[in-house]
Amino acid sequence: GGTNRRCDMSRVATYIGDNTPAFMVVMGSDDTLGSGSFTKATFDTEVFDTDSAFASDKFTVPSGGAGKYIFFGHVYFTSIDDGNRVEARIYKNGSNVGGASTGSATLRWYAGGANEEMDAGWTWIGTLAESDYIELYVMQTNGDSQTLYRETWLAGYKLIGI
Repeated sequence: GGTNRRCDMSRVATYIGDNTPAFMVVMGSDDTLGSGSFTKATFDTEVFDTDSAFASDKFTVPSGGAGKYIFFGHVYFTSIDDGNRVEARIYKNGSNVGGASTGSATLRWYAGGANEEMDAGWTWIGTLAESDYIELYVMQTNGDSQTLYRETWLAGYKLIGI
């Protein structure tokens, strides 16, 4: 005979934490981007936002939320021509985080033919302090205005245990 022990996961989470704050936002409608300059992506639909930390098209680290975060992004265009590119960048506190941290903060993709569908995602891991904020900027170089489709989204959460 032994003693049966039950593990209450809600109590475990109290001791080790959970992956919050966490959020996912999507574009509720398509947007038009001019060629050759970075434009801040606008998100008007929250899929979830555990700490109400996403507002005005940016995620802001709430009080007590400093730590390491992982962000995922996805952009979608349908008519980029041969040799032109799409770039998407994570901005931290108004500046491109580039290669200053782990992961890839910049997605750069060149079209290989006429009217190429550019459908791509990426991941970025970085350290954020309280009040730091994250935004998504997108650029296309097709030479004319292009549609950034509502399938574009941004999500992230705080990593625990590291």
